[in-house]
Amino acid sequence: MLVFRWLVRLLRYGRHDSRQGPKTPLAYGVPAARLPVFEAMLEASCAMVLYFQIINKGGLFLTRDEAMKAENAITVFCTCYTYLAHAMHQAGMARFHLEPSLHLFQHKALRIRMLLDKGAARVWSPASFLCESGEDYIGRVARVSRRVSARLTSQRTLQRVLIKTYFDWKDLESQ
Repeated sequence: MLVFRWLVRLLRYGRHDSRQGPKTPLAYGVPAARLPVFEAMLEASCAMVLYFQIINKGGLFLTRDEAMKAENAITVFCTCYTYLAHAMHQAGMARFHLEPSLHLFQHKALRIRMLLDKGAARVWSPASFLCESGEDYIGRVARVSRRVSARLTSQRTLQRVLIKTYFDWKDLESQ
């Protein structure tokens, strides 16, 4: 997430040069042939920042609107990344190689679209499958993790989150 935010800032505002001030790489000194590459990098980075904002703030179940925005962000990212991989391959540069996980990531968008097309009022958030170990106990989970035994933090926090998930699921079934 931090890398994408940094990349958005770099592509929009350039690196800061104390002698000349900040420059915008998209408008300053970029050959016209390379401009679409920078634009695709910016668009892909913005899409990922938006995607992570949606899934990290949306809770365990995304509303239809949130799910549509998340699906669109995934599609934009995958399209831009595929374009970048093709452009770099055509230029003979080893950049933006196609990862098998990109294909899996596109399946997240397809799954969300399938659920929305079936009329789902809520969609299970892809954030429920994240395992960012450095950020396990921040945000909503932080409150839970501070109220359990320090010796069993991971186990007890996970148990409490699963219990809450169960009751959230039951609430959705009754709607």
